[in-house]
Amino acid sequence: MTMDAHRCIKEQTKPSGAAKITCCGVELSKDILKKFANKIEKIEQDPKYIQNTLEEMVKQLCFDVNDCAEVRELLKQSNGNITDDKIDEIIACLASPQGITCFYYSSAQGYQTRLQHTSQDVRELLSKSLDGATSLTLHLKKSGNAFFGSGKYLNEMDFTINGFSQKMYSMAVNNVGNEVKLQCSRYFTTGRVDEQNSKIDKVTFTFFGAATTADL
Repeated sequence: MTMDAHRCIKEQTKPSGAAKITCCGVELSKDILKKFANKIEKIEQDPKYIQNTLEEMVKQLCFDVNDCAEVRELLKQSNGNITDDKIDEIIACLASPQGITCFYYSSAQGYQTRLQHTSQDVRELLSKSLDGATSLTLHLKKSGNAFFGSGKYLNEMDFTINGFSQKMYSMAVNNVGNEVKLQCSRYFTTGRVDEQNSKIDKVTFTFFGAATTADL
């Protein structure tokens, strides 16, 4: 999960980034994401990085007073429509261990697999999707009748101090006879901080998931 989050931030500082990252509903600018990336780089340069727990990384990634002052100015410059209250909400999230934990969870890329394994309805719905059709299409690939669109996942994530949401899109292209079908799947995951079971140094979540498919 931490690797997913770090990779996502670093990719988004480049023009080719395929994810949309928002905090409290406001898309974070490249300049703010670069601050994230710089802090992540320092974390990864630590010789003990691999041994660090999520909680230890969260503490290192939290924005300090100087970071928050810079982000406040960047938010004012990037979008004049952001209210002072909304800026305060974003700053509080970035400075909070709970908010940064929500960021890490919003970036995880295994929710769709977990959803398929735990929900029979979703598994049946996604039987023709990129993940659900792997065994079938591998067989078809050998006969030259199917292929995958190999584009990146498009990931939309939002995190707040109280939870996160994620939308992930995947695509498969099947060529059966003279018919070509583009099969798109969307995975929706949300997590809410479980205040009752969370501790000072450990945040727990209540998760919700859903999926939809469409043939184009």
